[in-house]
Amino acid sequence: MNLAIFIVLLLITIYVPALGVLAAFTLSIPFIIYTVRHGLKNGIFMVIIAIPITLLLGTYVLLPFALMFGISGVVMGYLFSKTKLAYVVLLGGTVSFALTLLLQVVVASVFLNVDLQGVFQQSVNDSIQRSEEIMKSVGQAPVEEEIELIRENMRMMTYLIPTLLVGAGVILAFITQLFSVPVLKRLGHKPVSFPPLRDLRLPKSLLWYYLITLVCSLIPLDEGSFGYIAVINLLMVLQWLMFLQGVSFLFYYFHSKGRSKAIPVVITIIALVIPPAGTVLRIVGIVDLGFNLRKSNSQS
Repeated sequence: MNLAIFIVLLLITIYVPALGVLAAFTLSIPFIIYTVRHGLKNGIFMVIIAIPITLLLGTYVLLPFALMFGISGVVMGYLFSKTKLAYVVLLGGTVSFALTLLLQVVVASVFLNVDLQGVFQQSVNDSIQRSEEIMKSVGQAPVEEEIELIRENMRMMTYLIPTLLVGAGVILAFITQLFSVPVLKRLGHKPVSFPPLRDLRLPKSLLWYYLITLVCSLIPLDEGSFGYIAVINLLMVLQWLMFLQGVSFLFYYFHSKGRSKAIPVVITIIALVIPPAGTVLRIVGIVDLGFNLRKSNSQS
């Protein structure tokens, strides 16, 4: 029954565009349910059985979906049954989604001779060219400095593919977890939901990793080298974590003052849209992590 549900959801994801995005975030739920009920070994067996069924009903194009959502569902289902910490489930789901996405990238590059970096760069060049044509058609000459800045930013994006994979893993794991918790509760299980964002406290050791990575980013490295790519990706991930810590403190502060939740929500949205505001919030996260602003705020 769980396999049948998975296949139906998979076909909806591929062939029904209107519902495809929503269905994609539920693909792991049958594997989560089965693993929670019957254990890790049976969950793995379900993934193995899902592979030939997927190939029979579709094409090899569907196989990556079966593997990614099946493996991630088994991992999250196992963690649901073993831990009472929602963030541990999120971390396990993020790692499994990110690794399976990375595996797909490696397979596409090595066995199918697909240069994903080149494809991405070509799509960026095509987009820039179309933008230039549109600007010329309305009588507005494109500014070369702006075009060059866009090209530079897009070239940097090609080096941030590992970070993009991690980001995709976080989004997939988070939404999958949100969808699966009410389903598991309805089936009689008791998974733990996420605690309030204001209670989130990242490990203090991350601050040292961030400072070390920040120092390494000041060392001249050859663009495109392994060291260069590793540093900029690690720095980007750690910056987002510091930003998350700042958002957590923001929600804690306004909650402690008895203010509306809408205030930190609006500030967070502004920080995501306006880079200087995001930088300020990241600094708040760094200070909170290093000096425990919450303790000072509670004492005052």
